[in-house]
Amino acid sequence: MVSLTSWLDPLLGYFAREAGLPVEDYVSQTGGEGIATSIETVTDFFLKGIANKAVQALTGLIVGSYAIWGKPSDRLKKELIAIANHLIMRIIDPSPQQIIEIRKSIDEIIDAIKARDLGRLAEATLRAPTELKDALSALGIDVSAASLTLPKFPQISEIPEAAKKLVEEVKAPKRKLL
Repeated sequence: MVSLTSWLDPLLGYFAREAGLPVEDYVSQTGGEGIATSIETVTDFFLKGIANKAVQALTGLIVGSYAIWGKPSDRLKKELIAIANHLIMRIIDPSPQQIIEIRKSIDEIIDAIKARDLGRLAEATLRAPTELKDALSALGIDVSAASLTLPKFPQISEIPEAAKKLVEEVKAPKRKLL
């Protein structure tokens, strides 16, 4: 039987018994929340704004879909549902700072797409190297000698011919069949 959290049974079994719950249920929920929090921490660290929330939501939807329709074992299903619920609920629970960051990132992403500028798109979705350095420094990790820089992305100067044809086909008036 596949399980993501069974290794926690000996560590959390005491608390499950004290709560009057089956160890498997307690550990599946607690471990699933822990895994989801770890995923959230990683995405929060590297992604910003709407990209962060989108990756969390997409991950939650994929994990939840597998839990419901993928026919996992009962324990794995409980673990995956805990992960999915945690990640999906982050969409409806942004902090005031995140709301501002999300709004700003949406505007920046739209502007980057309009300008066909991959560098600006990366800046709108990824945390800046200085942000990462500041976060690591706040955790007490010395990054003074580290060089964290984003690579330069080329600007897309022109839409490829195939894409132009596709746009023209979509814009063309539709012919009636009859």
